[in-house]
Amino acid sequence: TFVERFNELNIPLHILINNAGIMAVPYRETANGFESQFGTNHLGHFHLTTLLLPKLKEGQPSRVVCLSSTAHKMDGIHWKDLKGKGTWYSGIMGRWNAYGQSKTANLLFAVELNRRMHNEGLKITANAVHPGVIKTELARDLSGVEGVFMTLGSPFFKTIPQGAATSVYVATAPELEGIGGKYFADCNEEVPKPYANNPRYATKLWEISEELIANAPKANEDEEKHHHHEEEEKEEKEEVTVDGDEEKE
Repeated sequence: TFVERFNELNIPLHILINNAGIMAVPYRETANGFESQFGTNHLGHFHLTTLLLPKLKEGQPSRVVCLSSTAHKMDGIHWKDLKGKGTWYSGIMGRWNAYGQSKTANLLFAVELNRRMHNEGLKITANAVHPGVIKTELARDLSGVEGVFMTLGSPFFKTIPQGAATSVYVATAPELEGIGGKYFADCNEEVPKPYANNPRYATKLWEISEELIANAPKANEDEEKHHHHEEEEKEEKEEVTVDGDEEKE
């Protein structure tokens, strides 16, 4: 895995920017059975960061930057129905609500990670950022009216360097040393929706995330089960064929 390869380098980690993500995709699940936006945008980053904590501790003072979005305003966490399969995850708004949920999760993760590091007396801070609307492939799953909007609006979007500016600022600015649990946009601190930086929600999400990851089937386990199931079906078909031949004889 990446973490194993990084550990083999035997170097400390000073800055971790959790940047990977997907946006407003049709309902699908990750190889581990998570709703794809929540799984990719939040759980993937959560798992990577917690696995790299020993290296972040070696690199103190170190910083974690979680890419959230102003889209966190579209939805909070659906505590009793994270997946939304067959319920709230339907149609255009369902896709955007799922994206909003994952971006709220990014904010809450930064809040709770920062709190835990501070309580342990560690010089590790975590903040969330909104990079802005940028000319990237993030919108590749949008079509129809959404696709037209993205095409028409693209001349006004940020370039990639402009979009990266806030992340780089939060990751490196000397004046932010020791500052954590905040939300930034355009290199300035912003105030998110109250549900996105609620300490109680942040702790709750952390605990749920730990449980989900601990109980999730590994991707290769799913593949093995699927392969085993295919082999069983193949054997059943062969048995039926043999029985049929015997009857003919």
